[in-house]
Amino acid sequence: DIVGQLNLGSSRVKDPQEALRIAGLNADAARLARKNIAHDAALEYASTALMLTPGGALGRDRALALSLHVLLAECQAGAGQLDGAIEVFEQATALADSDRERVQILERLCDALHTSGRPTEALHHVERALALLGKHISLTPSQTAEQASALRAEQAALSEMLTRAETFATINALGDADADAAQVSRLFDKAIIGVYFAHPELLGYVTARSLGEVTMAFGPPIA
Repeated sequence: DIVGQLNLGSSRVKDPQEALRIAGLNADAARLARKNIAHDAALEYASTALMLTPGGALGRDRALALSLHVLLAECQAGAGQLDGAIEVFEQATALADSDRERVQILERLCDALHTSGRPTEALHHVERALALLGKHISLTPSQTAEQASALRAEQAALSEMLTRAETFATINALGDADADAAQVSRLFDKAIIGVYFAHPELLGYVTARSLGEVTMAFGPPIA
């Protein structure tokens, strides 16, 4: 293990560029170990990568700092350290410089929660991500009769729209043509999984809202 041997002598490395090079090798090793489902090794490499990266480099290179934090969080989740992973994911969102990046990080967090068997906990983060994309939805049961009535009315309207042939023609024609729509669709998929386990009474509404968002974004297909 060449990277492991380099790590043994890393405490004696004084050159920031050399430290950065070794940190990069650790990041690559973490990704490879994670791909091979060697979660403990991946976590060790990812932790070392962030530790060895000079503070000046992290301060100058926001993208580097962001990628190393996300890598560490994913490796922590894979190794079963989910609470620590959530904390590091939140640190990564603070490093993001756009809502699009924050949404991407929250998607990774939701994936970690799903993989760890905690899909219901992902619902809050799905709400956060969708809100950043301008899609506001409550993924918890309505608390008042008025809220419940409004939700039923919205679901009825969505269901009526989804019965139209042009709705499904639009959805089928989209493919991967629009990255924003694809991102919204992925988040609604996560929402569907979460409410299936936590709030099954919302499953019909969330499913209809998911399909409705795609259709409303693009309108009927051009004949």
